This record gives sequence, structure tokens and C-alpha cells, in this order.
Amino acid sequence: MPPNPHPLIVHFPIALLTLSVFFEILARWSGRESLRSAAFWNLIFGVVFTAVAVASGLFAEEIVPKGGAAHEAMESHESLAFTTLSIFAGLFVWRVVRGGEFYRKFPTLFMAALLLAWATLVATGFYGSELVYRYGVAAPPLRETNGD
Repeated sequence: MPPNPHPLIVHFPIALLTLSVFFEILARWSGRESLRSAAFWNLIFGVVFTAVAVASGLFAEEIVPKGGAAHEAMESHESLAFTTLSIFAGLFVWRVVRGGEFYRKFPTLFMAALLLAWATLVATGFYGSELVYRYGVAAPPLRETNGD
């Protein structure tokens, strides 16, 4: 495993939570319970992997130079990551409270919160990609070749 596994781990919550949103939208449109179930399981695993990604990100924070634009982007990325984790974890609780009764009573509100959570996930990913692709944080240096 590389010294900084965070860039590898983050793809799991991005994929799982995006699939959860996608399946929830399809379930609402089609009424199929199997899609609702798929959304729920992706939400569960997405929240778990988001917690792991946030924890690994806290350890990776040490490699970001203090001060400057990269540090500001890292601070935004970190704040958004905690927000994303909090909202998706709250949505998980929403799904299970009282056997899902609250979820079934307020589907439109749940969907709005889910889309807000997904927007924070996208913003979190944006700032993470800025760290890697704009500021070169955690990116291995390019090796020069001899023209081969």
C-alpha cells in the first residue's frame, strides 16, 4: 500500500454514493423496490467508505504545504468532506429510523436532501482533484525519459 492511500480510497465513496443517488432516483421514477434496496445498500457502504476516506485524508493532510493556495484548497476539501459524511450519514439514519417510516412519509424531502448531499460530494471531489492536478499534492513526479 502506498504511503498515502487516500487517493485510492476516495473512489469507493464517490462511486457508491453516486450509485445510491442514481438508484434512488430510478426507484422513485419506477416504483421498483429492488432499486430502492440497491440505493440503500450503496448508501450503507458509501457512508462506511466515506468515513474511511475522511480518516485517511486526515493522515494525508500532513503532506500538504502549510499556507498558500494548496493549503486553502485542502481546507475547503476537508470541510466539504466532513459535510458530505454528515449529510449522507444523516440520510442513512433517516432511512432506518422507525423502520423507514420517516423515509416513506417524506420522500420529496429525502430526495432533496440526497441531491444536496450529492452536490457536496461533487464539490469535495472537485477540491480533491484541484489538490492533485493543480497543486501536485500526493502526485508522483513525472520521470524524464531518454526519448525512448
